[in-house]
Amino acid sequence: HAPTCTKDSTSRMRRRTRTEPSSVPLQSARARLTETGSLLLAPESEQGWWRSSVVLVLSHGDKGGSTGIILNRPTGALLKRVAPEIDFVKPQNRSLAELPVSMGGPLGTEQNERCLVALSRKHLPGITRELFPGLFHVVNFSDVTPEMRPHLLLFVGYCGWVDGQLDREVATKEWTVAAASASHTLDLIRATDR
Repeated sequence: HAPTCTKDSTSRMRRRTRTEPSSVPLQSARARLTETGSLLLAPESEQGWWRSSVVLVLSHGDKGGSTGIILNRPTGALLKRVAPEIDFVKPQNRSLAELPVSMGGPLGTEQNERCLVALSRKHLPGITRELFPGLFHVVNFSDVTPEMRPHLLLFVGYCGWVDGQLDREVATKEWTVAAASASHTLDLIRATDR
């Protein structure tokens, strides 16, 4: 599933330096293949936008390419401050307004074209899809309620690759693929939110 955007967007990837990633050692087993729910680790030599990035793959192998979110780029800001153009009168948006957000990637970050991505620590029937045991991707924002807020992790922006691009980048060692688990992934997010 694609990220939920405030407006259909074909944002182009840009280099940014304003939100620096937190560097957290990751102790996950290396995986051999990229798949939904795996982690991508940027090489230590990376100096640009992707420096020290740990990306959770949200979809891979579907027609239309792959998507993911950077896990270790907290902004320290609430959604209502980062994306004031969102209509927070709508109940589902009001539920998200007070959540802290992380920068999920370089796509879908432009004002009036922002894309929101959320993870949940709990399965929410009709709202989430399992990435791996213990971590879920919110695929239906319209039914999010205030009671769900404690379970949600919110991201603005996402990472995207055209069909076959991510596999080529992994093959040329632009990324290291690591197996993910809910405990390691949530520990990484918690460590970078401090």
